[in-house]
Amino acid sequence: MKTEKFQFKLGIRIHIPKASGGIRLLTIAPPRDKIIQEAMRIILNIIFEPVFHESSHGFRPNRSCHSALQYLKIDAQPCTLFIEGDITKCFDNIDHHKLIKIIESKILNKKFTKLI
Repeated sequence: MKTEKFQFKLGIRIHIPKASGGIRLLTIAPPRDKIIQEAMRIILNIIFEPVFHESSHGFRPNRSCHSALQYLKIDAQPCTLFIEGDITKCFDNIDHHKLIKIIESKILNKKFTKLI
């Protein structure tokens, strides 16, 4: 990594059947890549966690769908309407150029952002 020659390897792709029919494609990263990804996740979490909105619960430390429901029950009162949505494939439609610009605005280390 110091020499910037590290390359992520291709993962193993497996098909998982969905309860509703169809399949979900899952890619399993090699163990070494998982270690690097976890280190990157820790760094990104330290930098970006403080700027996330308090009512955001997805993929955050000590938060889950249960904490989101608890938030709605206690802090979002009075609440008379709930909307359930399906965000299937929403991550496939994120503008990665904009996302990288946001990351680069907070992280100036080019070696790190190059890994992303």
